Amino acid sequence: MINDQILRLDAQGNTIDEGNLSVREVFFTAPSILTNEQSIEPILRGLASQLHQAIDVKVTSELRNFLFGSSGQGGLDLVALNSQRGRDHGVPSYNDMRAQFGLERRQSFSEVTSNTELQLALEATYDSVDDIDLFTGGLAEDPVAEEGSQLGPLFRAMVTEQFEALRDGDRFWYQNYLTDEELDMIEGVTLADVIRNNTGIGNEIPDNVFYVSDSTN
Repeated sequence: MINDQILRLDAQGNTIDEGNLSVREVFFTAPSILTNEQSIEPILRGLASQLHQAIDVKVTSELRNFLFGSSGQGGLDLVALNSQRGRDHGVPSYNDMRAQFGLERRQSFSEVTSNTELQLALEATYDSVDDIDLFTGGLAEDPVAEEGSQLGPLFRAMVTEQFEALRDGDRFWYQNYLTDEELDMIEGVTLADVIRNNTGIGNEIPDNVFYVSDSTN
């Protein structure tokens, strides 16, 4: 879902003179690109106007070859790291994790994904469906589009449980102590409102910054 570049746009939607940023330039180095109070504004405009990549098993070269250094000179593969860390820490396999979340175990590669090319790639990589790494299998699943999700069934269940646990376990969660009047005020505020109230950005970003509008696409 991550693009090769982070767009930096002016109020007219044009790339600023300093240009866009590659992911390799800014991974863990965000403070170095924020040199003044206005540095964040071109980035926020870019984020609000840039479509993200599909959530699937394809990952940009920026994350596979250039993290923390150029390829061959310290550049690391985040996908390989994720798989290796899962194995090192005893994270359950894809099928075992499905079972833990009450989902049926997959019996064949064709049950993991409807993409025939991906089915063949998985079969060429793993001896059995039971051998599929969690990270790979979760990304390979077809999204639960009918429920408005871009994630497959397993990752959707995992993310849902994690966020519900964070909410229910937080004694400072805003719904636990604010008055009805305060809740009405807060729930009427959008992320676009927050951005506009704290920067020089105006109506060049859409009211719902999580979606790219036709005017900014």
